[in-house]
Amino acid sequence: MDIIVLVLLIAFAASIMLFWLASSLYVYNDAKTHSDNAVVWFITALLVPSFWGIIVYFLVGRTKKAPTDHKYGLFTIITLAATIITTIAFIVTVFAASDLPVWDNVSIGMYENNIGTQWELSYKTSGVRHERTLNLDEEEISGLTVEGSCGEGESYLLFYQNEQVKLINISDMEETAIDMSDFSVGVINVIHYNNNARDVSLKLDW
Repeated sequence: MDIIVLVLLIAFAASIMLFWLASSLYVYNDAKTHSDNAVVWFITALLVPSFWGIIVYFLVGRTKKAPTDHKYGLFTIITLAATIITTIAFIVTVFAASDLPVWDNVSIGMYENNIGTQWELSYKTSGVRHERTLNLDEEEISGLTVEGSCGEGESYLLFYQNEQVKLINISDMEETAIDMSDFSVGVINVIHYNNNARDVSLKLDW
């Protein structure tokens, strides 16, 4: 299973990179007839993260009316199809597998929510140490609760503020109020890490 997941992960990453390159080449070819700055738009499409350069080109970069040459169009479609196929295969494998590997600095099947006064985190496996910095007032620090679980292994939360440290095993913890009486109002750092844990989830409320 380790090899299958690794191969799918590499194929997924490679297909994304090829699709990005193909899209950038399509932008360059299109910009030669629809813009005065084909090279600039190619560099923008290639270097701006998350395909935003490509999106911006099609929104504001096509300043000239001219017939469209679809060179690189087929290449773009093929790499897009490859990306979709490898994405689906990777997701299905991840969620079907029960013995996924834990790799350093890699999270598989991860979801994270940092909105408002809540930190939610879940993943199939992760070799990443996840951190949050909280700035709590008196009411929030007294109302801090946590719940967590994992399918196997162990999952921990570490709170620290200057010299004050609190370590909590949240491998199987229903929603519980945390005694933070030794901590002061203000900035408190939180680290989540695990010991070969799989199917991990945590929810921190304050």
